[in-house]
Amino acid sequence: PFADDKYEEECRAIDQICAEKKVDLFISTYFTAPNSFYSISYLHDFIPDRLGMNLNQQPWKSKMFAMDKANGYIGVSKTTLQDLQLLHPRYRERQRSLVYNAISNDFRNHKSEAIEAVKSKHGIHKKYFVVLGHRLTYKNAIVFFKAFAELKNRDEFQIVCVGGYPSLEPVLGFYIQPFNDVIVLSVDNDELSMILNHASALVYPSVCEGFGMPILEGWASECPVIVAKQATACLEVAGDGAIAVDGFNVLEMVSALEEVQKTETRKRLIEIGKTRVRRFSLDNFKEQFYAALSDNLPNIQNYYGTKK
Repeated sequence: PFADDKYEEECRAIDQICAEKKVDLFISTYFTAPNSFYSISYLHDFIPDRLGMNLNQQPWKSKMFAMDKANGYIGVSKTTLQDLQLLHPRYRERQRSLVYNAISNDFRNHKSEAIEAVKSKHGIHKKYFVVLGHRLTYKNAIVFFKAFAELKNRDEFQIVCVGGYPSLEPVLGFYIQPFNDVIVLSVDNDELSMILNHASALVYPSVCEGFGMPILEGWASECPVIVAKQATACLEVAGDGAIAVDGFNVLEMVSALEEVQKTETRKRLIEIGKTRVRRFSLDNFKEQFYAALSDNLPNIQNYYGTKK
């Protein structure tokens, strides 16, 4: 298993495996790297850098170590590649390629009978908004909870939180008292997709992301999406397929929650989402990934040529 505090040991182990398998290219999908083989580091985000976290802590030191060892980079969004250039300009001469993430086939439109069964299983019996993943700090779910408290028809809804902490954080519950119809779930992709199918909206107000995978999950499940303008990667992915609000403006979020309840708005967002999500298909991912490998091919040849 990967040990993020034993860099050199990991490098030697990876070198040995690459030599045994006669590898010419190592692609690091986490914070690993070889010493003696051409490597590409797969970069998802620079959230710790952006938020001013202590980069001397693990695993961020491991990430910097792997980045420093890499000969090239793949970024999952233009935002991530721009952050690489802005925050780590010393790597600007190394090969950089864009490969967008792909959506899993788990996320799709389901039959109503199956959806209703899942909703019944989890106690969902009203209209509802979905919040995905962690909810505090930069994930910024607090703006949704504050806005939900201001909704005139809030009693018609439940809040369904999927993932993150296994119970609702008190700081979020405080804003919606005495309303307590909040469900916190941990489900697989299949059930999540069914829950998204009938949701009034997926509310994803994170203010800092490297991509924004929940946007694709919502689209593929034919669910309207609300995002925050501060997360440039989410805007890059979402385009005109989501309602974008100021992530710190409660009144804008209230307006978005009201707007998404309108039949025409809902239909429009679902149709745009169904079209945009095709850009993030597995076939498109493969095409971009192979193009990234082709971009690196001359450098790979030069790398081993200079070692002979």
